[in-house]
Amino acid sequence: MYLNYISIFNFRNYKEFYSTFKPDINIIQGENASGKTNLLDAIYFLLNSHSFISKKFLEKQKESLLKGNVIKDISYNITISLNKNKKSLINSKNRSLKDFKTLFPSIIFSIKDFTNFSEKKYTLSLLDKFSFVENPNIIINIINTLKQLKFKRYLFEKKDYNTIKIINKDINKNIQIIQENRKKSAQTINLYLNKQNILQKNIKIVYSPFLFDEKIEHLEIQTMHNIFTLYKDSINILLDENNIFSYSSVGEKKMVLFTLMSSLINHYNIYEKEPIIMIDDIESDISKKNLEKILDNISKLKNQIFITTLGNIKMINANILTLSEGT
Repeated sequence: MYLNYISIFNFRNYKEFYSTFKPDINIIQGENASGKTNLLDAIYFLLNSHSFISKKFLEKQKESLLKGNVIKDISYNITISLNKNKKSLINSKNRSLKDFKTLFPSIIFSIKDFTNFSEKKYTLSLLDKFSFVENPNIIINIINTLKQLKFKRYLFEKKDYNTIKIINKDINKNIQIIQENRKKSAQTINLYLNKQNILQKNIKIVYSPFLFDEKIEHLEIQTMHNIFTLYKDSINILLDENNIFSYSSVGEKKMVLFTLMSSLINHYNIYEKEPIIMIDDIESDISKKNLEKILDNISKLKNQIFITTLGNIKMINANILTLSEGT
């Protein structure tokens, strides 16, 4: 699977833009503020029907249009219209978030990911991405749980405790399904990590689900807020048996995150889903030796890859797209 071209109108710093891409490695280079990350976000938006940079982006957007063509088993024409009434079309038909993520799998490695890496919500979401590869319906459980938790906040305000207890049964059922998938994903990730050779250290995921009981239910009613949520589970990432967020350098943390992303890419590829890979700002806080290891790993992939750089990354036979300020 690969993105054949993208057409942009009035998206972030882009007024009008068009570019074709190679099915393998595409390097987007340019100075700071030239629009490298914004172009990557446009590509991500086209494939996922949402931004990887800002959830509130649509609130500030007057009118934007993204178009592109993905070549897979067949040709898919995608149109994302961003205004008061957002439209996400695939071959002229409105499609859901699940449709986009199932049809056009993609993996992003960005400075935003690294900034969020130490947050439990991010690492648990990474487990959910592994679950999604084998079980795309897991996204329905997650969306339903988020809706139910939002509704519960409203019920707290109304002090409707009987309905809260009824809703809790559905929430518990959905979260138990998510937790079972997370357990399996943690085991799968550790199998990949045992085979990794980017970092010559032992990396391990330790996951433990948070269990709901009557005590938690009573405590929620007393405090009038949700305690049992999607992100209460415990998860730790160990590097040579030490928690990476307590003992590892910035460079090591970035290498661990890239290794986890590589495991996710391999998991997709084993299931022949061939995700499009987007890598933003890989150079900072990485030694030259480790950067070479990462680029060597990337060069062996058969996926379409987009990499942003200030101009320091050179790869054989890559398509080079140079941006200038005010593109």
